[in-house]
Amino acid sequence: MRYEYDVAVIGGGLSGLTCCYHLIKTCSDLKVAVFEANDRLGGRLQQAELPTLNGTDDWDMGGHWVSSSQHNVMKLIDDFGLSTRPQFVEGKKKIALHSVDNISTYSGLIPSIGIFELLDLDRTLKKMESMAAKVNPDDPIKCPDVAAWDKITVQTFADQAFMFETSKELFACSLRVVFGCEPSQLSLFYILYYCSLAGGFRFLVDQIDGAAQEFQLNGTTYQLIEKLKDRITSTKIMLGCPVVSIDQSNNDFATLTTKHGDTYTAKHIVCTSPPHLVHRIHFNPPLPYERTQLGTRMPMGHLIKCTLTYKSAFWKENGDSGESAFIVPPESVGPLSVTFDATSHRGNPALVAFIGGEHAIYWTNKSVVERKEAIVKCLVALLGEESRTELIHYIDKDWSKEEYVGGCPVGIMQPGCLMYFHHALRTPFIRVHWGGTETARRWIGYLDGAVESGVRAADEVLDRIKGNPMQPSVATSPIYSTNLPWGKVGQPSMVPTLFKWSLGLAIVSVTAYAAYSYMDQLKPCITSKA
Repeated sequence: MRYEYDVAVIGGGLSGLTCCYHLIKTCSDLKVAVFEANDRLGGRLQQAELPTLNGTDDWDMGGHWVSSSQHNVMKLIDDFGLSTRPQFVEGKKKIALHSVDNISTYSGLIPSIGIFELLDLDRTLKKMESMAAKVNPDDPIKCPDVAAWDKITVQTFADQAFMFETSKELFACSLRVVFGCEPSQLSLFYILYYCSLAGGFRFLVDQIDGAAQEFQLNGTTYQLIEKLKDRITSTKIMLGCPVVSIDQSNNDFATLTTKHGDTYTAKHIVCTSPPHLVHRIHFNPPLPYERTQLGTRMPMGHLIKCTLTYKSAFWKENGDSGESAFIVPPESVGPLSVTFDATSHRGNPALVAFIGGEHAIYWTNKSVVERKEAIVKCLVALLGEESRTELIHYIDKDWSKEEYVGGCPVGIMQPGCLMYFHHALRTPFIRVHWGGTETARRWIGYLDGAVESGVRAADEVLDRIKGNPMQPSVATSPIYSTNLPWGKVGQPSMVPTLFKWSLGLAIVSVTAYAAYSYMDQLKPCITSKA
């Protein structure tokens, strides 16, 4: 039996459901269907009900934070009557350097590593910001240095730019969480492009206004999925229904076939699958070469998210923020990269920890019990014995085990991918349009990117329905915003953060700061002694 629809949306995550919501909201008589391969909606958003001291509460197993500079998702949150609260950052932060026996404490933005290492880190990040400023977020290939920057990895850049191993290792630690990979797996040009879409590297990692970890929802981010589902009741949602082929040989419609052998026709298709999974669908005619190559060169990062609920927020009682980082040398097994306070909006205490990159590769083959023991051991060293004695429940989510997701938090580009195949991310293929956070034009890899890409894809389809000629990935909806998070009235600026770093470091040591001016000349001596 054949079923007919105006629009078929492949993928029931935040991008796919936002696309449906915008289609139905704009044109209510459209017949829309969602094909979700998994047995649940949400994609990289998922919640779990966990035991607490006085019952249960919900926590995010996937996408977790939003920020004031992420205009698209914040508008969606506002439209649905949801609310946010600031991420808890008050109190001391901890860094373990190479060992649980070497832990230091700090407050504010400046980590407690050596003064020369801090200066090294600040100098290199400023260099990255300067490089990223050359990348046009709307047309990155116009960057004059694209060929040079897209042929090397971030590891090559780090080896050349950093003078001290500790500062380089702290940088690598941040990449394991932001991208779920090692610097050696990532194109330098891709990370610069990624930064240009977010406002800079510090907007990805720092606790500043407008940064990625600024707010949590009161409740879980999965509420967005539930609210979207409630507002697209006319849409046919099919779970456990992977699409295995798309035939576009007919001039009037495309034919989709599912794993179960059912066939459907649609005049328009929006595919929100991660790029590396698109090859699972057989296309007739075949996908363009560029789109095929994009998928093979854009694997998903690897991140394991661990959530621990507690009887009390002992870290707050002890004056700690719950935020910590584990700086380790290359080829170590971790497991911890970073931790944050994850106390629920109802006040139920919890911590969240991340295992990323090469550490995730190692720990993915261990049991939950083994991962729990390793994580708790690290937390005991960082935050005290209460990390063990006050523990109620431990759970982790290894996103690489999700068959129809394949990893987290985002698809990453290897050298040569962005330069040659970037345009294929959003270029429609006959009746197929592309969504998903990897195709976003602001905040790739985040909830905001998923929302933006869903609206953009919907607008492309609506333009086709109206008979308008295709425009190059232009969204017209008021929910969509291409505003960059810096340089706007009421939006955070990079200047205050850089000023705080420079001023703080100068106050710590005028002498060290003077030595910093000569670090490039000193580098050969430093390197030879390392």
